[in-house]
Amino acid sequence: MHRNFLYGIEVTGLGGDLRETVWRNGARAYLGITVPGFPNFFLIFGPNTNITSSVVEMMEAQCGYILQALDALASDSNVALDLREEVMERFDQEMQGNLAKSAYATGCGSYFRSSNGRVITNWAGNVRSYRNAIRVFSIADYTVMVAQS
Repeated sequence: MHRNFLYGIEVTGLGGDLRETVWRNGARAYLGITVPGFPNFFLIFGPNTNITSSVVEMMEAQCGYILQALDALASDSNVALDLREEVMERFDQEMQGNLAKSAYATGCGSYFRSSNGRVITNWAGNVRSYRNAIRVFSIADYTVMVAQS
């Protein structure tokens, strides 16, 4: 059995895509925080953010990143940020490549992996590497769009 992120919560993205459809092959989010096709949708303790040390420290870092994103939105309440798909793909390939070298990627079924073998729960480094990865929010990773009501 694998982790079912946001179980029981229906989240609909652009074009009516449901989160569970988008994640049918395993949950994934850029830096464990944001998902392409779901503007202004930010997660805390999302996919690939579990760690064997302080989860609280990870969550605090995520709050800092999200606050930077909200600051970018503060100048215009009619805009939304949508993660660019190529940013997600590049991040996911790097993450899965790093995790492939870990004990989480062994051939046995576990909580850490989706049914197709993707490691979906854990970060591939330590807290410091995570904090460094999300220290600075980059609006260039996002498409700025007019918010839909």
